[in-house]
Amino acid sequence: MAVLAALFTTAADFSSYAAADSVKFLFFAGIEGSGHHAWRHMWRHNGLRKMKNAHVAVQHIISHENNTSHDNNKTIYVTSTRLNSALLNGHEGRNVFNPQTAGDLEMAIRVVEDEVRTFASQLKNKRVVVVINTAGGNMMSYPFGGGGGYKAIHMPNMEFLARVIDDVRGDLRVVVLLRDPALAVSSGIRRGYYHSEGYHCGIAEGGDQDRARCEMEYVRLATQGQRLIFEQLHVLSKRSWACSTLAMPDDHAEVVRSRINEDLYAHLDVATNGLRMVMDDIIAKCPAHIRLGDINAISSWLFA
Repeated sequence: MAVLAALFTTAADFSSYAAADSVKFLFFAGIEGSGHHAWRHMWRHNGLRKMKNAHVAVQHIISHENNTSHDNNKTIYVTSTRLNSALLNGHEGRNVFNPQTAGDLEMAIRVVEDEVRTFASQLKNKRVVVVINTAGGNMMSYPFGGGGGYKAIHMPNMEFLARVIDDVRGDLRVVVLLRDPALAVSSGIRRGYYHSEGYHCGIAEGGDQDRARCEMEYVRLATQGQRLIFEQLHVLSKRSWACSTLAMPDDHAEVVRSRINEDLYAHLDVATNGLRMVMDDIIAKCPAHIRLGDINAISSWLFA
């Protein structure tokens, strides 16, 4: 497959033609609790069009243009169920980020290539954004939920995604989701991802010691996920990524305390220091910042 050759290129080798293509493929990279669901809520109120696949989306967009007075400066946001499932499908292994076999991976890559190629080739010179995650289906957080007891390897591969999309003349853009470490970690813990079914860090009934151990392990896992995001960003050019920070509520201390055990709360600064350091490194290098829900800012950044 052509994409296999692309895996051995460097960021500097990425083709320059992608910058001229109108269609953008938007991926949100963040640990659990960093803002995926906040963006999902935002999309619901901003006219995003949920489509079965790229072919249906293309027909819908072209038909809509033909039947209405189209504003060429208006950005159209769509999502494809087929593309989302090809990247991560919790019900089967035929996906890019969590394949069960090499054959599953190859088939999933072909689906991603077909989706990207269809969007990119048939909607040229149109301001179209394909929202890969956060709009519906799998959120693809670092790590993503479900899948049993191998959380440490249940991480999206942004670098691989960039190379696959670039290989078929797509233009990947990434928004890195950031949030106060204590709030992000406590959100993940509240959702129970650290003791989900099949995960080895289960909590015995009434076992405060087990809970403390599991919650600290989740902090380490979130830190690992954030560090992986930072490393994967190196393959992207500065024009290709930006940051979005979820605002801190006034009662953040009370919110955090209600979600985690007393031991973790008492030593929270020490426990989350590694996570905070990685986030600070990302913020220091971030080429652009986008406020949550600011559709105009996203459009201006994508099509600058």
